[in-house]
Amino acid sequence: MKILYLSVNMENYSSASYQQDLINSLSKKCKLIFWGPGHPGCDVKFNLDNIKTKFSINKDDTIIVGHSWLSDIPLSDNVNLKNYYKWIDNKIINKNSLEYCGELNFFEHPGPKIFLMNKEYVSLEEKLDFAKKNNFDYIITSNTDYKKYEK
Repeated sequence: MKILYLSVNMENYSSASYQQDLINSLSKKCKLIFWGPGHPGCDVKFNLDNIKTKFSINKDDTIIVGHSWLSDIPLSDNVNLKNYYKWIDNKIINKNSLEYCGELNFFEHPGPKIFLMNKEYVSLEEKLDFAKKNNFDYIITSNTDYKKYEK
């Protein structure tokens, strides 16, 4: 089984060790393929079909959208954007967008789709709308108030 894991390259990310633990566990059980800003060969102009073709992802393979696929930058004009994701070339991400890694229509993938949300509250409503719009099968969070957001 193949899993396409979409996130920014987390090598220089100092938080969210649980995400690296998940990556380590999954890599022992299946073929894990990474795509997103900071990963070799990433082209944010690709649509989901381009990415799936590039990696031979079929309808039964799983797509995981890591929490870093969506912005943790407050969507505000008053934010100093240069402080966020300094290690990623600013020319390939849109720091003023919730989906700064490129907008993909995940709902088009018929196979399993998992969305990892962190427990932070930055743009929470927008992230929940993203999950609903893209028809994810599972949303995984470490937020202890998840029942509050379940609907």
